[in-house]
Amino acid sequence: MRKCEASADEIRRRFQAYRDEDKHECNLLSNRVNALVTSQSLFAAGAAALYIGGNHKVEILFVAIAALVMNMIASFGIVIGCRVLTEWHRHGQALIARDEGGLLLGYRLARRVQPDWQHIVSMNLFSIGLPAVFGVVWLVVIASVVTQYVPLESVSAFTRVYVSVFIMAALSAIWWGVLRTVWDKAGGLWE
Repeated sequence: MRKCEASADEIRRRFQAYRDEDKHECNLLSNRVNALVTSQSLFAAGAAALYIGGNHKVEILFVAIAALVMNMIASFGIVIGCRVLTEWHRHGQALIARDEGGLLLGYRLARRVQPDWQHIVSMNLFSIGLPAVFGVVWLVVIASVVTQYVPLESVSAFTRVYVSVFIMAALSAIWWGVLRTVWDKAGGLWE
């Protein structure tokens, strides 16, 4: 009988450690997303003020590049946070699976699989989607300003759009390739 109580205490202790780590990772991810939104809002306000203020295309380009770089740096931390949180949820699921006596009932959500689609949408998709949206906006601004400086007076508007799309696509492909590598490498942090 005593052995069973120790086992129950051990299961609860491990699950509490998991929940503490889960809470910690959620807070880190929330702080990273909040910092991203705040920084991007400040950059957007600065670019808008320059745009309204007149012919400040070079300054707008610098603001857009700085915003894109900050966005990329933040996106790496956000992707790593999402991956680590996903791994913690898998660990929690394994703890729940070992709870044959139902000791953890009432200590957890009644989800059969963790991480489930709700976690993926509410945490990963939203958190990773924000830098993607901001990144596309800044890529459009950068491409728009750059194509205005390229000596394309004799070139059609279609070609200008083509150059803009090419710049955006090239930068996006590099960025997403790096993010995919970060996601894969962050999974190795768990092992």
